[in-house]
Amino acid sequence: KRTKRTAATITAPLPPTTTTTNNNADNVDLIQYIVPKGFIAVDGTSLTVVNVHPTERWFTFMLVEYTQKKIIIPAKPIGAKVNLEVDVLAKYAERALHHLQQPFPNQPSSNDDGTPTVLLARLEELETRIQSLERQQQQQTSSQ
Repeated sequence: KRTKRTAATITAPLPPTTTTTNNNADNVDLIQYIVPKGFIAVDGTSLTVVNVHPTERWFTFMLVEYTQKKIIIPAKPIGAKVNLEVDVLAKYAERALHHLQQPFPNQPSSNDDGTPTVLLARLEELETRIQSLERQQQQQTSSQ
């Protein structure tokens, strides 16, 4: 399994309240975890993501004036490398979806429309359970 790169490159000068960071081409793995209004740690500082452009592999984040005065990011020149840490919730969601897509033994991984069979089986199980509970509720209501 390939290791995810966690470095990015500063690509624009720091305006008064925002800065732009551009992922390196070798950092394309991380862009899928970066979402607008989400969080990203840049050189250890947790910041709010403003815009994300996944196909172009870049994003912007907000730095308020107070934060700019207290951290080192604003002093970095264009082309400087910064370390990134993405929100762990995105990684947990990816892991959960991956497990849902794993096929049952001796069954295809998806049906004709691409829906994971594990997900379909679980939905069918839940529908059966709901129908059973509805029947029980109807029986209780009619016996009263």
